[in-house]
Amino acid sequence: MGLLSKLFGEKEQKRTMDGPQANRSDGYTITLHTKYEEPEVPELQGDYAKAVFLYAVGNASPIKAKGEYARYFLYECGIRDGSAYHRKLITDGYLRESSIDEVLYAQKLTDLKPLLSSLGLPVSGKKEVLVERLLSNTDEAFLRSKFTGKTYTLSEKGRKFLDEHKAYVKLHQHRVWDIDWKEFDACKRPGLSDNDVIWSILNKRVSKSATYGRNEYLCMYQLLVEEKEKSDALEMLLRVIYIDVSGIEGLNYLKLYKDGLYPTKDAKEIFNVSVMLAPGLINDIIKYADVYDDAMVDRLYRWKLPINICSKESFLYLIHSNIDGTFDEDAFLADLKREFYRVIRKMK
Repeated sequence: MGLLSKLFGEKEQKRTMDGPQANRSDGYTITLHTKYEEPEVPELQGDYAKAVFLYAVGNASPIKAKGEYARYFLYECGIRDGSAYHRKLITDGYLRESSIDEVLYAQKLTDLKPLLSSLGLPVSGKKEVLVERLLSNTDEAFLRSKFTGKTYTLSEKGRKFLDEHKAYVKLHQHRVWDIDWKEFDACKRPGLSDNDVIWSILNKRVSKSATYGRNEYLCMYQLLVEEKEKSDALEMLLRVIYIDVSGIEGLNYLKLYKDGLYPTKDAKEIFNVSVMLAPGLINDIIKYADVYDDAMVDRLYRWKLPINICSKESFLYLIHSNIDGTFDEDAFLADLKREFYRVIRKMK
C-alpha cells in the first residue's frame, strides 16, 4: 500500500492528468486527480450473507437507512440494500421485535445510569444488576417510553439458523484466513468438525506457500488458541517465530547475490527485511510458560529450512528470556546479523 493510500484510506488511488489544479511557487501548475476504485461487488452470498448479517444485527438492532449499514455487507456478502434485507429477514421470521429486557441489555451503562438516577435508584453494579433494578422498579410502558426506537432480535428460527451456520460466522471473523465459504463447503466431509475442515484447508496450502507455511501456521495457531489447546498452540506459535527469525524472507535476494547480481553491501542490507520480530507473537510466548518445554525446540529444529541464521541456542534464549522478562532485542538481532554475514561470506 502506498503512502497516499495509508494517509487517505485503503482504497487504491490513481493519478491522472485531469482534475483540480494547484499553482506552485515556481510558476508551474500541477494537475492532479484522485480516482477511487471501488472493490467489485459480488452476487448475494446466500446463506453466508444471511448468517453474517444475522450475527451482526441479532441483538436488539434497529432498521437503519440503506447507507448506514457496514460496508462489508455489500463487498463481502453482496447485500446491496441493507435496510431492505433487514426487513426481509424480519418478514421471514429470523428476527422478532425485542423484549424490553433485551432493549435494556442493548443499552450502554451511560444510558442506564441517568435513568436510574432520575428514579432515585442506585446506579452501582454491573449491567445485569442495573437492568434488573429497572425491571423491578418500573413497568414496561414507562421503559418503552424512554427507549422509543423499535429494535429486533434473533427469533428461535434465527438462532437455529445461526447455530447451523456458525462456521460462516467464524470465517467472517477471521477473514485474514482467506477461506471462502464455498471452499469451506466443498471440503466438508461427514464426521469432520468445522475446525477440522478449516485445518485441512490450511494444511493443503502449506505445500504451496512461498514462505514455507508461515501464514498458514499462524492461522493454525489462532485456531488452536480458540480451541484452548495450549501446548499445541505454543508449538505452532514457535514454528511461526522459527520461520520469522530464520532469514528465509531474504532467500531469493541471497540467490541473486550468489549469482553476482548483488554487491556485498546490498546483500548485508537484506538482513533488515530478512528477519521479522512480530511483537505480538513474541509477547505471546509468556502466556504459555506453564506448558513450555525445551523438547519443543528440539523437535522444531529437526525441521530443516533452506536457510536458518538463528541457532538453537539463540532461539532458546529468545524463549527463556521472554518468559523471565530479560529479553534484549538489540542483542538478539545483533547475534542474528553476525550469523547472516557469515552465511554471506560462505557464498563467495
